[in-house]
Amino acid sequence: MIEEVSSNEDMLDQLFQSVLGPSNRKVDRITSVKLDEANEAGNLAVTWTINDNSSAAKVKNGAWTDIKKILQVVQDSGVPVNKMVLVGTFSDGGAKEGQVIRATYSWSKVKTLDVGAANPSRIVAIADSFQAQPGFR
Repeated sequence: MIEEVSSNEDMLDQLFQSVLGPSNRKVDRITSVKLDEANEAGNLAVTWTINDNSSAAKVKNGAWTDIKKILQVVQDSGVPVNKMVLVGTFSDGGAKEGQVIRATYSWSKVKTLDVGAANPSRIVAIADSFQAQPGFR
């Protein structure tokens, strides 16, 4: 259930928490949501933790699903956004949480994306920049 919110940033944070669900690694699932609303359309930065799974391929697939869910929330929210920076972090247990995915998107490209039908190559293709550790490409 979405609680009453006082800002678009808080609303997006709650929506991201809701669609991504809890972490299975004893870390916060959404670690940061920042929306700079100084202009008519703000810049959004979201950092989330990628869930662990039984294989590297399933972890990677989960990361792509997370990106799609985040993009869908922003599309559906009605919050005016200019640019988005999405940062996914992961730790395989022993090491410190670290950035494994960093993607930057212009709203002009995201707003026309059919998120439900988008595959990973399409999600990368519309990005202004996309960087990922080898296991997440």
